[in-house]
Amino acid sequence: MKFSMAARGSAVWRFSFRLAFSLALLYFILDRVNLASVTEKLGSFAPWALFSSLLCQFASNVAASIRWRTVMNSAHGARQSHGFYLRSLFRASFINQCLPTIIGGDTLRVVDLAKRSVPYREALGGVAIDRVSGFAGLMLLNLIMLPIAGNIFPPAMFWTVTLTSAAAIVVVGIGLGMPLDRWLGGSRRLAGLLEMIVFARRVFFSFRGLTLQAALSLSVHILSILSIFILARNLGIQLPLSNFLLILPTVFLLATIPLSISGWGIRESSMVSLFAIAGADQSTILATSVCFGILSLASTLPGLWFLIRGQHRAAKLG
Repeated sequence: MKFSMAARGSAVWRFSFRLAFSLALLYFILDRVNLASVTEKLGSFAPWALFSSLLCQFASNVAASIRWRTVMNSAHGARQSHGFYLRSLFRASFINQCLPTIIGGDTLRVVDLAKRSVPYREALGGVAIDRVSGFAGLMLLNLIMLPIAGNIFPPAMFWTVTLTSAAAIVVVGIGLGMPLDRWLGGSRRLAGLLEMIVFARRVFFSFRGLTLQAALSLSVHILSILSIFILARNLGIQLPLSNFLLILPTVFLLATIPLSISGWGIRESSMVSLFAIAGADQSTILATSVCFGILSLASTLPGLWFLIRGQHRAAKLG
C-alpha cells in the first residue's frame, strides 16, 4: 500500500509538472503570435480537411499496430491476431494522450502481451524494440529528405540534423551487431539487456525484416505528416510536401521529450520556430499544430471504447 501511494504521488507530481511546462510553453508561443488570428483560423478548417487529416492519423495508428505485430511475430513467434495488437495499441495511445495515470501506454501493452502468455521480458523487449523502430524511422526520414530539401535549414542546423540522424542509426546498428551476448553472457545483471539485443537481431537482421520495419515506420510517420500537410494547405500554406517531410521529423522527436503532456507546447513552439525558417506564417502554423493535436487525441478515441469494453468483460468474469 505504501508503495502504491508513493507511486501515485509521484505520478501526480510528474503530471502536474508536465502540465505546467506545457501551459508555460503555450503561453510563451501565444504571446509571440496574433491570438485573434489563431482563433479565427481554428474556426476556418473545412470539414473535408478535418476528416482527411483525422483519417491519416487513424491510418498511422493502424500502421503502428502492424509494425508492433511484425516485431512480436519475428522475435517471439507470438501469433496473436491483428485485432489484439490494434486494440492494445489504441488503448495505449488513448492513455498516453489523455490520462494522468501511473500505468503508461507502453506498460499497458506489456501487460496485454503477458496476459496472452508471452513472457514478461519478451513482452517488454517487443515494446522497446517497436519504439526503437519508430525512432529509427524518423532518423531515416531525415536522412532521405535532407539532400532533397536541405536548403531550408541554415548550414549549422542542416549538419547538426544530418550528423545526429546518421550517428543515431549507426549507433543502433553497432549496438545490435556487437556480440555482447557472447562477451557478457555470464552477467546476470545484464541478462535482460542481452536478451533484448538477441530479440532485436531476430527482427532486424534479415533483408525482409529490416525492409519491413523501415517501410512500416516510414508509413507511420509519413501518414502523420500528411495529416499536418492537409491542415496547413487548407489554411493557405503553400510550402511543398518535401518541406513538411524535412521539418516534421525533428518536431516529432522533440515532442517525445518527456517534459510535457503528449508533446503539447513543445510541438507548437518547435513547429512555429522551424516553419518560420521556411517562411510560413506563425499564426497559421500554430493553428495547424493545435488542430493536429486535437485530432491526434480524437484518433485515439477507439482506445476509450476498448478500455470500457475490457472493464465490462472483467466485471462479468469477476
